[in-house]
Amino acid sequence: KLSPDFGFFTAMPNSSGRETLVARTQDAKLVIAYTPYGDALELKRSKLSSKYTAEWFNPRTGKSFSFSPAKTKENLVFAPPFGGSRGNDWILILKAE
Repeated sequence: KLSPDFGFFTAMPNSSGRETLVARTQDAKLVIAYTPYGDALELKRSKLSSKYTAEWFNPRTGKSFSFSPAKTKENLVFAPPFGGSRGNDWILILKAE
């Protein structure tokens, strides 16, 4: 069962019209995030299983892209394949292996 969790990501847009919507299972084995402008999202490494898959889904074309996020000392950075702009929405799907 997915439940909303707007505090799951460390950094994500929250201004009017750019709000990222996030839902996840209680154990975080599945996380889905919708970013209406294709903004990058950051997450503390400790919030995910050590083995997971990351995928961007393009709702405009129905195609998805597997990828590895950028890493900082404490965070994972999930940046869509194209820069953030109006009409460039993406869905991030994180699954524990």
